[in-house]
Amino acid sequence: MHSVPLAEAGAVLTVDLDALASNWRLLAERVRPAMCAAVVKADAYGIGIERAVPALAKAGCRVFFTAHFSEGRRVSQALGAYVRDSKIYVLNGLMSAPGGVTDFVRAGLRPVLSSSHEIGLWRRMAPAGAPAPGLQIDTGMNRLGLAPEEALMLFSNREDTMPLSLVMSHFVASEEPGNALNAAQIAAFASILPRFPGVPASIANSSGIFLPEAPALDLVRPGYALYGGNPTP
Repeated sequence: MHSVPLAEAGAVLTVDLDALASNWRLLAERVRPAMCAAVVKADAYGIGIERAVPALAKAGCRVFFTAHFSEGRRVSQALGAYVRDSKIYVLNGLMSAPGGVTDFVRAGLRPVLSSSHEIGLWRRMAPAGAPAPGLQIDTGMNRLGLAPEEALMLFSNREDTMPLSLVMSHFVASEEPGNALNAAQIAAFASILPRFPGVPASIANSSGIFLPEAPALDLVRPGYALYGGNPTP
């Protein structure tokens, strides 16, 4: 992080890592017995992965989400001794790493697979014992992920042995409790989960944690709420 002498600074930003950890603990307590992850993409929302991740890990966080492979490697390094008990997911999947599957396996990171192409690559190239990836289902965001029908087709064989560590989706308008899209997305996601028995499920972002339906499932993924953003504007 670049800095200048205090006397020359046009502004000073103070980051309270205790507040960051406290926000995570508050959200983790709210969703128990579900697990609470931490989204640390965009350099932990600008406060610095190398500072934010150890504070979150010390507070008890063991699941982290980044956007890019390069961020995931930084999280792994920042975790230090905590890395053995942690999972690091990369939301942009295999295409965010120059070497694709090989890079992810070597780094011990988990891509969130979002297309039939990525799933095919992982099935062909990932060795036995590689960290199991996540799977993104698009229930309305129209950004990343498989349509529910496509996911059901690709995983139609119940004898399929491809291991997954997470099935997830993402809300479009969870900051609007009265928006009908929320209930529609929750229902669409729930309809596909029986095809993935025993795989942890996640749909709630920061605002999703506070929806009346409270779809915490197995894991929640707060981002901006950790850093002081208001999840219920």
